Amino acid sequence: MMPGITFTLRLEWARRCIVLNLTLFLLLIAMGCAVNIRLGGQQVSREVTQVFESYQVLPDHRYYHIGWDTRPYAIVGLKEPYHITSKFWLAFDADSGMLKKRVDALEIFYERGYPRAYGYYILDKAGNRIGVWYSSISIFSASVDNTNDIVTITMDRPWVTGDRFDF
Repeated sequence: MMPGITFTLRLEWARRCIVLNLTLFLLLIAMGCAVNIRLGGQQVSREVTQVFESYQVLPDHRYYHIGWDTRPYAIVGLKEPYHITSKFWLAFDADSGMLKKRVDALEIFYERGYPRAYGYYILDKAGNRIGVWYSSISIFSASVDNTNDIVTITMDRPWVTGDRFDF
């Protein structure tokens, strides 16, 4: 082969690789955007923080916590008919005084160096408020299955440093 032909073939191969890599990169970005569209989310809210800190029980909400009864990591209140089916989230009767006990127990994490607990609205994929969240843990996403009204929450796990898990 002649040196000029070899160079031309290598140049053509390099161009094809660049085009292929750019195509794959753009496809991955598009897929990532599509996934985020299907997920719900959260909206930071001082109002929600005040609701929890004043121990107000919202009407037509089911309450859950994750962690121990005496040391929950997070508290969630979901509007009916939404619910959580994960075995990690435990339902509790907020009217029985248990909401106050759990909110007060979240202060333990603040004392151990975590940020102070804060409230968020939990949003479905259309941006509608379907519940409330109270924790010092950042909530990453809330996936909502509107067919069955099931909410799955993806969050940090402080008890396993640097890890996330779907609950």
